[in-house]
Amino acid sequence: MKINVKELYSNPRIVYVLLNISLSGLSFVRSFISIKYLDFYELGLLGIVQILIMVMAMLQLGMVTGGYKAYSITPDSREINNTITSYIIVMLGISLPVITMAVHSGDAAVHITILGILIGAIGLYNNWLTCMMLARGDIKSLNAINLVSALASFLTLPTIIFLKLYGALLGTATASTAFCLIALIKVPYLRPFRFTMNRDMIRRLLYYGFVPYLTTTFFNINVQIERWAIVRGLGIEELGRLSLCVIISAAFMIVPSSISNLYFPSAVRSFAESNYTLFRKVMKNYILIVVSYSTAFVVATVLLVHLLVPFFFPKHIPQIHLVYWMLPSLFFTGVNTVLTIIFNAAFKYRAIITVNVIGLLCMLGGVIGILQLQHVQLHYFVAVESAVAFISFMAALAVYLKIRKQLYKSKENRNQVDVMEDAANMSDI
Repeated sequence: MKINVKELYSNPRIVYVLLNISLSGLSFVRSFISIKYLDFYELGLLGIVQILIMVMAMLQLGMVTGGYKAYSITPDSREINNTITSYIIVMLGISLPVITMAVHSGDAAVHITILGILIGAIGLYNNWLTCMMLARGDIKSLNAINLVSALASFLTLPTIIFLKLYGALLGTATASTAFCLIALIKVPYLRPFRFTMNRDMIRRLLYYGFVPYLTTTFFNINVQIERWAIVRGLGIEELGRLSLCVIISAAFMIVPSSISNLYFPSAVRSFAESNYTLFRKVMKNYILIVVSYSTAFVVATVLLVHLLVPFFFPKHIPQIHLVYWMLPSLFFTGVNTVLTIIFNAAFKYRAIITVNVIGLLCMLGGVIGILQLQHVQLHYFVAVESAVAFISFMAALAVYLKIRKQLYKSKENRNQVDVMEDAANMSDI
């Protein structure tokens, strides 16, 4: 079978995936330069900013997730855009003083906290604008704006060498800021028309989005628990020493994230249409790719980390042992995406929540136990992270084995009812 490369690259959806991989790669390069030129304390502050960006994403509470689904049903509704934009503004106004007071300590500067909150809010709005363009199928415009914003961010990379921490922050903020500005200028339907906090609309968006949001936010909560525990127990500089693990983890997740975006729609569609033969075929291919990639990445890391780290990051040589402690976490996190896709396609949100609650409780227990020790070591936290990833995978596998017999039963009518209810609920927006 001959593949037409020209047609491949002219497909907007393929280009979108490739651009996403490129953007992730750009973020990886930025992290690569940062850990080479920043000291451990500056890396710790950068880590706090990244945590705050994650906090802002979590505070959407499913509004953006629900808005994406609602906007997909009624893409001409301005009220959805008005409500979510207004929510993000209010969320930012409340978060700035509250999070700043909660996070600020004698070690972390107030302005670093404020920058983290602002960058996180802009990133969340970037996500919402992207969702609207995807819902409308405006992939070509989305690709063009992504390309320009990526180029703008790329041009800031040299500033890391000269401005250190602030160069890294500039690069982090540039892509999202450029995207939002260009999108609002060039794409009229993305512009909000009025400030509104309609409670009925908010309830409706949360109805659509809260449970799916909840199923994906537990991982971020685990990261928050681990990182803040390191800051409180060992200090900001020790968080900076975790940067080698963070960059390797980010490199690992580029492929699973992009591949899951490709396979997830096909898996959901085939399951919703009760085409279980196609669903099993899609998942079989996905399992083969993810397991092969995860295994290859872990083996390559074991073989190469001792060669590459001394060459690129000599000051991080003492942290190589942390990478070995982290590898089980990477493998089981990657493989666990298979079961997550199956549960999502089958609307088994309770199964996802159950598995994630188990993981959250294990993380809490492990971190609390570590903080009770007299001599706390950084690798203790990484070991707990790997243990939690393994336990979460085993719990997900146990749940799947328990429900798999009824997983493919009585699905035919459910999807039709869901679609009819969606249309009815959104008809008056």
